[in-house]
Amino acid sequence: MPSVVVAESLTKRFGAVLAVEELSFTLEAGTITGFLGPNGAGKTTTLRMLLGLATPTSGRALVFEQPYAALDRPALRIGAVLDLFRARGLLDSTLFVVTSDHGMAAQRVELKANPAREPERAGIQGVFAEPMIYLRDLRVELERARDLRSLRVTVLDNDHLSDGEHPPLEGARVTLSGRGDAVIAESRTSDTGRVAFATPADAPDAELTVTVERKGFNPRKLRADGKSLAKDIRKILYANLNPEKR
Repeated sequence: MPSVVVAESLTKRFGAVLAVEELSFTLEAGTITGFLGPNGAGKTTTLRMLLGLATPTSGRALVFEQPYAALDRPALRIGAVLDLFRARGLLDSTLFVVTSDHGMAAQRVELKANPAREPERAGIQGVFAEPMIYLRDLRVELERARDLRSLRVTVLDNDHLSDGEHPPLEGARVTLSGRGDAVIAESRTSDTGRVAFATPADAPDAELTVTVERKGFNPRKLRADGKSLAKDIRKILYANLNPEKR
C-alpha cells in the first residue's frame, strides 16, 4: 500500500535562518503519528510544506502520492487546523499548533474562568480554542540615549526563533505621547524593528507613553520608564473569580 505522506530531503530557509534541514519520513495509512519537537524545531514549517502553504527550498513533499496543490478537492480528504487560521487571517503570523508552550495562556478551568470568547470580545489578538489561548504579542524594548534626549524603541515578535532570537518587526506604528495623551511624534519601524524619537527636555519618562500597533498583533502601550499600560489578560480571563480565593 502506498504511503499517505512522504517527505524527501525537505529543506526550508528563511533568509539566513535554516528552519528545516534534509528531513525525510513516510507515514503509512491507518497510523497515528505525533509530531514532536521544541519551539523553533521546524514542526510548523514542515507541515506548511506538506500542505502547500510554504515552498521547500529543496526536496519535496507528497500527500497521497501527489503535491497537496495537485489533489482534487484536498479539503475533503485532509483536515488541517491551518484552515481555521487562514479563515481568521492569522495563517502567516502565528504558530498553528495549539499547545501549552511559549505564547499560551492557559485558562484555569477549575476556577470557572470566563470562556475563551471573553478575551476575543475585548479585542485581544490571538487564536482561541478552549481551554487554551494562543496570544499574538509584541515584545517592545525601550532604551534611553546617554544624553537622555532621545528614546529608542525596538519592536520584536514575542515568539523567538530556534536560535532564541526574537524577529524584528518592520512597519509597526509607534506613537510617542506626552501629557494628556498629546501626540509628540509618530513613526514606523524599519527592517531592524527600530525607531527613535527626540523627547521634550521638561517631560519625565513617567509622563511619556509609547503606543505600538501592528496588524495581527496585540497593541502595546507603556510608559517611557517601561511600565506596561496594557490590558491585563488575567483579569479578563478570571473576572468571575472570587477575589478572596485567589
